[in-house]
Amino acid sequence: MVIRTLRILAVGTVPVPEPADSGPKPAAAPAGPPRTRETASDGYRRAIAAR
Repeated sequence: MVIRTLRILAVGTVPVPEPADSGPKPAAAPAGPPRTRETASDGYRRAIAAR
């Protein structure tokens, strides 16, 4: 990319959008009990055993 010219704009000539009032939405809590090594899937157990 080549920049050939710069245009300096006067202050206030470009409208600035107002920030939205809504912030980031919190992540949904996972359903069910937490996963542990004891409750892991068979594929996880096979992968660990293959090490």
